[in-house]
Amino acid sequence: MIQHQPPALKSLRHSSRMSGLIALMMVLNCCGCTLTSQIARDAIPVTRLPEEWKAPCKEDMQPIDFSLLANPGQREHLLGPGDVVGIHIEGVLSEPKEVPYLHYPENVTQNLNVPIIGVPFRIDPDGMVRLPRLSQPVPLAGLTISQANHMLTVTYTRQTDILKENAAIIRLELIQPYSPRVVVIRGDRPGDFPLVTAKENQVVSQHGAGEELLLRRPENDVLHALAATGGLPGTDADDAVWVLRSQCDPGERLAEIAAQIPNIINTEVNAPYRGQSYRVIRIPMRVSPLQPLPFRAEDVTLHDGDVVYVPPRRPAHFIVGGLVDGGRYPLPRDEDIDVIDALAMSNGPTAGTGPQTLNLRGGPGNIVDPSRVIVIRTLPSGDKVKIHVDLARAHSDPAQELLIQPDDIVVLQYKEHELAANVLLNLFTFSFSLNKSIN
Repeated sequence: MIQHQPPALKSLRHSSRMSGLIALMMVLNCCGCTLTSQIARDAIPVTRLPEEWKAPCKEDMQPIDFSLLANPGQREHLLGPGDVVGIHIEGVLSEPKEVPYLHYPENVTQNLNVPIIGVPFRIDPDGMVRLPRLSQPVPLAGLTISQANHMLTVTYTRQTDILKENAAIIRLELIQPYSPRVVVIRGDRPGDFPLVTAKENQVVSQHGAGEELLLRRPENDVLHALAATGGLPGTDADDAVWVLRSQCDPGERLAEIAAQIPNIINTEVNAPYRGQSYRVIRIPMRVSPLQPLPFRAEDVTLHDGDVVYVPPRRPAHFIVGGLVDGGRYPLPRDEDIDVIDALAMSNGPTAGTGPQTLNLRGGPGNIVDPSRVIVIRTLPSGDKVKIHVDLARAHSDPAQELLIQPDDIVVLQYKEHELAANVLLNLFTFSFSLNKSIN
């Protein structure tokens, strides 16, 4: 037999449930307000953020003219120390009617291996060549081939009268240009195995490669060094190339050089490293259109013992938390990520960019979208600063945009009135559903 409860008792129980629910909602509302106010306390509005605390814009950067990485174009080869030249002087280096000395150069690019007439001579480090029957060496450094021929003719005919000017047979040709020995160390060069193995957006293994090159003049520059070892740096490398000037032994082992590089590149650019003969030159691959190039034309020329270093890109991440799915996400090297993009990435690559598409969690039901974003940023000094971004205005107000820096922590929160509105709206919704179930 079914017994019906009196209407008064049913109303009393309903009122008791509603009172308990209201009390619970009030407690949750107070706890939520306290939590959000603590995180947002002392936050600086993004509109008042000093410029030095903002992230530089990456998308405004443009690749440099890569032809600037090569030595300035020269129509003719200029002789210099270390060049090997073939010199034929009839009556001095050979007797009249004697078959001249022939030299067959190596590694020629022509289809025909054309011999060079003359006895090989190497230009001294001081730019001089010492020839027979001359008391003083002949300066050839900085001269073209035609100018060097004229210099030898003048020296042997007019200055010394060793040969008759009209009958002198003098010829100079370039046999082998000087080739500086350069070491190239790359942190982005792929090998037989994958360069990077990633796990949970974090690089766990990486390797590079080192190589010793002989770059013949005038190809002894940064562009040819990169081209010979894999090309320009990719996105898995830093956007700069370091040149380490050195007067040390060019035959120094690669492992010893590689061990010194992390400390060397932390020194001041163009400054010596710990009293040694190293000088550090940084050559960026991308610069601002209004920024002057931070290197000179002579900085790209490589000399004996120089080291070219392409560092691997240091993994950069930011953290998202609060009302969205928390996670640690990679920061692109050449693209700008603002607060809206960061929140969208927390929902995956297909998520939208507005707050209405965010997968909110925790707190009351999402009837009124949250619009408070707190970005916790670490300054170069090591101090942490909180930055407040109004997400509701960030879609239309450029002043509310904030670019994400590495190691930023992005926290999405309700404002106090948004949390209260969600509590009340959820309360009425639950009350309406409860009344329907009771009735």
